[in-house]
Amino acid sequence: MVSTLKAFVKLNRNQTLFRNFKDEEIEEIIELQRNTEDNMILFAISILLARKKEIEYYKKKLSIEELKNIKEYPIYKLLDKQ
Repeated sequence: MVSTLKAFVKLNRNQTLFRNFKDEEIEEIIELQRNTEDNMILFAISILLARKKEIEYYKKKLSIEELKNIKEYPIYKLLDKQ
């Protein structure tokens, strides 16, 4: 299992490359997805990969506190671009 902080560091780094991913970056993101059950991380991955149905699914699974926390991350701002 990957730690939440470590996962968000990777995801926030990758959000700067939004939609211009190289194959190895996509592999890294999918590997993160396979190795976590954390809904915040899965929500962030869905945002990063622009998977709208998954975004909706994982957003519903977040607590009010988790949603408040994730809104502080730059990756959340990508929702406005989708």
